[in-house]
Amino acid sequence: MSSWRRMGGFLIGLGIFFMALFVISDSVRQPEFNLLAGGFGCLVLGIFMLVTHPAPAAPPAPRFGVFKRRKDNTVPKREQPQSSPAPKPTGPPAGGGKPGGPPGGPAGKPPVKPSGAPGGGKFGNPPGGGKPAGKK
Repeated sequence: MSSWRRMGGFLIGLGIFFMALFVISDSVRQPEFNLLAGGFGCLVLGIFMLVTHPAPAAPPAPRFGVFKRRKDNTVPKREQPQSSPAPKPTGPPAGGGKPGGPPGGPAGKPPVKPSGAPGGGKFGNPPGGGKPAGKK
């Protein structure tokens, strides 16, 4: 905190104090207008000092410092050897299905269940409207 701001805060407090003394002197029917003028002057000068000398920006909080360091990439990365990358396969895998799955069938799609199997009805619902077979 700069000395200008400290002095401005002090003058604001002093101005309020002088104005309060004026109110008290007016209540006893002996107004001291010098207190009012001095209080108003101190108040204006203090506000001027606070406005013209703003507070310095606060330092950033140390929270999440680990993430900020990762984001800034402060840790140097190791150099990768210059070699040509392996070509990526462009077509479906051999066998037509998932690796390790049964051969044939469209790539990436689940096998189709027969309509008589549980869950094999339209839209994946069990046949019979959702009721188990044999129970009514």
